[in-house]
This record gives sequence, C-alpha cells and structure tokens, in this order.
Amino acid sequence: MEQVTSARGRERVDLDELFGRLEARATSETPGPQLAPREIVRPLPRRDVLGEFARDAQVNAILFDAEDSLALLNGELVRVGDVLPGGVQVSAIARRRVELTLGDEVRSVGLPALRTRPRAAESDEGPGAAPAPVTAAPEAAPQTPEPGPTAHED
Repeated sequence: MEQVTSARGRERVDLDELFGRLEARATSETPGPQLAPREIVRPLPRRDVLGEFARDAQVNAILFDAEDSLALLNGELVRVGDVLPGGVQVSAIARRRVELTLGDEVRSVGLPALRTRPRAAESDEGPGAAPAPVTAAPEAAPQTPEPGPTAHED
C-alpha cells in the first residue's frame, strides 16, 4: 500500500489498514494482557441543594388563604407550585411557614419570631390586666397673696 503524505510533509496513516489491524487483534485467539478491574470510582459528595436553599431563605411575609396563599420569600412573591432556583419547589404555604421540596426531600422555612415590646410595669390587678389609665397631676390653684396689715387697722 502506498503511504500518503500530507501537505505538511508528514506521513498519513491508511485508515483501512489501521482498522484491519485492530480487527485482527480483537479476533485473534491469543488475547493480550488483561487487567483486573478495580473499583476506583468514589461517590462524589452530594450537595444538599434543598438544605442550602432553606438555610439561606428568608420568609418576609405570608398572605394566608385556604385556597390561594402567597408568600414573600427572599423578596420574591411565590405561590404553591412555583419552582425556585436549583429546582426547589414551593409545596405548601401555611400561616407561619413555607414548605419547600426537592425530589422526596421536604424542608420548612418559617416567619421570624415576633418581637414584642416589654410592658413598663404590671398593673395592681395582676399580669395580663389592662394597664391603669394615665392621669395628669392636678394643677395647683393659683395662689393669691395674703393681705398684709393695712393702715386702718390698729
């Protein structure tokens, strides 16, 4: 067979000849050295997409309705069925939490706890009683100067 030379001067390989040699080697009765298979595949660490999303998510507000609730999640308005980044789906919206799913995993993200101001002081009627009304201090009556001795008095 003739060797074909490329335009750059290198010898080109005849593909028919190369495939013929490979086929002959594959069908020969004397197999080449065989390597025992080794298990070198290690499972990659699984990234917890849903856990990361739920940990970083913040529920800003919930508008709860038995038929169609809305939630403000990370500043985005979402409904049940919406698909969020990473394939995370909003599966339920309750009064104080949003339930997220990815595959068969489920996580809940709740509204932050309400902060209330402490009461200044409990009333005399016990805890939980209405505070006593605030009254203004009574105004002092204007004072009139007392009459001093007059010239007519002896």
